[in-house]
Amino acid sequence: MTARELDPGFTEHVAAVPEAERVFVVLSGELVLGTSSGERPARARTVVFLPRGVGCRLSVTEPTRMLWIASTALPAGLPPSGAASDVVLTSIDDAGGVAMTNPAMGMFNIVTRPLVTSDTVTARAVLVGHSRFASNQGSHELHRHDRDEFMYVMSGTAHALSEEGESALKPGDLVYIPADEWHGLRAMEREEPSEHIIGYLGAASFAEAGYTLRG
Repeated sequence: MTARELDPGFTEHVAAVPEAERVFVVLSGELVLGTSSGERPARARTVVFLPRGVGCRLSVTEPTRMLWIASTALPAGLPPSGAASDVVLTSIDDAGGVAMTNPAMGMFNIVTRPLVTSDTVTARAVLVGHSRFASNQGSHELHRHDRDEFMYVMSGTAHALSEEGESALKPGDLVYIPADEWHGLRAMEREEPSEHIIGYLGAASFAEAGYTLRG
C-alpha cells in the first residue's frame, strides 16, 4: 500500500492480475476510470475495488491524492473463485455507519463503515473500511489481529497506542501494523473527530482478521 500524488494529465494502465485484489481510495481530486463498461468518474472519498483478473485505465483530471492497496494473500481454504468482472465503486459517505461502543471489546465512541468486504463486494483477500473516533471520547484499547493491518489518517489528530506508549498521528500518516502486534488508538482532546481508512490484508471480513483484546 502507498499514498500517491497524481498530476492532471497523468494516465496509467492498471493491468489485470489473476492473483491480486486492488483497492484505490480517492482522498482528494478526481480521476476517470476506463473499464469494460466504459468510463466512470471517481471523486474524493470514493473507494474503487478491482477484483482479481480485472484491470482499468486511470486518467487524472485534477490534482489527485489516492491510497493504493493490493493483496494477494487469500485466506486458507478459500478458492480464488466468484470474482466480479468489473470494478466496483463505493462512496464513503453513502456507506452505512455502525456505532461501536463496546467495553468488552475495548471500543468507545467509534463509528465504522465497511466498504470493501466479502459482504459488500466479492473481496476474498482484502478488507477496507472507514472509522471515525469522536474527539475527547473515541478510543480503542490495546488489541491485536491475526492479519496485517493498515491505517491512513484522513483528518483530525489521534494518538497511536502501543506497548511502548503513545505517538501522535496527523492527517496523511500511513501506519502499517503487523499481525499479532498490540496496538490501539485514541482521539486527541479538544480536537476535531479523527477519521481514518482502515483495513486488513489476507482477510475480507472482521471475523477472518481475528481479534484479541489485551487483558
